[in-house]
Amino acid sequence: MNSQETLHRLLQVMMCLMQDAYSIEDLHHKTGIGSRSVYRYIQTLQDAGFSVNKKGKYYSILKLPKEINDIKDTLYFSKEEQYILYIAIEGIQFSSSPLKELLKKKLNIIYDYKMLPKPVINEFYGDNFGLLVKAMEEKKQVKLLKYRSANSNSVEDRLVEPYAFTPDSYDVWCLDLKDKKLKTFRISRIEKVVALNKNWEYESLHRQMPVDIFRMSAEHQNIPVTLKLSSRAADLLKEEYPLSKDFLRYSDTSKQWILKTKVCDIKGVGRFVMSLINEIEIILSPELETYIHEQIRQYIHHDHKHQGIKHFPAL
Repeated sequence: MNSQETLHRLLQVMMCLMQDAYSIEDLHHKTGIGSRSVYRYIQTLQDAGFSVNKKGKYYSILKLPKEINDIKDTLYFSKEEQYILYIAIEGIQFSSSPLKELLKKKLNIIYDYKMLPKPVINEFYGDNFGLLVKAMEEKKQVKLLKYRSANSNSVEDRLVEPYAFTPDSYDVWCLDLKDKKLKTFRISRIEKVVALNKNWEYESLHRQMPVDIFRMSAEHQNIPVTLKLSSRAADLLKEEYPLSKDFLRYSDTSKQWILKTKVCDIKGVGRFVMSLINEIEIILSPELETYIHEQIRQYIHHDHKHQGIKHFPAL
């Protein structure tokens, strides 16, 4: 589980406990987070300085006294955690979201964003992530220098209007000015982002993209998928992709879990199915079956290519 998802789940538990008293089991059912994880998050809140009250099996966070005026004294987020919050907020799909701007303003009141250190993400992205954020805020066009495309297997400069990040912040949604199409660009494949002193010209074409339960986004979410999962596979699915719990139901007939949903891109669900291929049955999804077969075919082909390699005899 990545840091952003961990922080999101911690905040879920914290908000519940600030509103009412809950048992570990109550929090598990309310949030979908495993009981062990719920207990660990409560311990984390206590270690961070929150006044966690326990009566019997019920936990709650004591309400703040009126004399506490500085919320910084009660929210013990490290500088790295503060930045993760900013990354999470920037991940909101549409750059003009009023909620997104409100969240950023509130966080700016609590913490001085400009004083935060460069995040761990810069180890991979350099200054590119920050430049993309700034371009979105100022509604400016940028040039992506020497972008390495996995689809076309090419390296070339791209002139774009960046307007939103994907939920995991690995990709950025842009309008490609060459063909006026909306595309995602993997940030790690950009050699350098060059800010241009030119405003967006095609903001009316920017669109909020649907995001499926596997955190894949595309212009349309219309690929139907129905799977039969073992209890272990269902538990792992809910832990890795919490939004999936709304699309899962237990079948008393088969004694297994049924997932029925629509996805934006077959790769997300495909990777999950392949990781548990002996515990998941595809009930309905020709596209998913084709993807799995093709991945297996490529693996077998790759394996055969290397069968001719000579090995040194054992000494």
